[in-house]
Amino acid sequence: MSPILPVVLFPIATLIHYCSLRAEARTHWYTRHFGVSGFWIHASITGLFWVLFSVSASSFMVTARDIILFSPSIFIKQLSTAITVLGIALVAISFFQLGFRRTWGIRFFPSSHSKPPFLSSCLYRYLQNPMYDGCFLIFLGTAMHNGSLTYLVLATESALLLNWLLARFENTPSTA
Repeated sequence: MSPILPVVLFPIATLIHYCSLRAEARTHWYTRHFGVSGFWIHASITGLFWVLFSVSASSFMVTARDIILFSPSIFIKQLSTAITVLGIALVAISFFQLGFRRTWGIRFFPSSHSKPPFLSSCLYRYLQNPMYDGCFLIFLGTAMHNGSLTYLVLATESALLLNWLLARFENTPSTA
């Protein structure tokens, strides 16, 4: 598999997710067109693109045809493994703390019956968006472990698109 596919699908999935949430926050597009099912339509559309990205990234890891930037030392491999495990832990804990509906942006849908308050406990007390930070750490750790250009690009895309664009939008009180 070409390393280009995950690098292209990640920003597409992120931007579709961002535009979908923005359309609902600004104009209630999904709610107007689909009523109470609007959230599930949003989750299905954006979920499809996240699944496509995940499958392409997983397939790429198996075939591993990549441009190698450097050959990591044993210390770098151990450090990168710790970074990756920390990233996986951040994503998993965040998902369990938020739950499925909140992870996919339920707060932007006025028809939802559950409007949980802003989280200020556990990881959210220390990090603004630990799930996105975890994704960045997973990509960075994988890039360091393999010397991979593709995962370095994915880490950069994650920092810009998840941590800067999407988190900034989601954490703005006026958008909910």
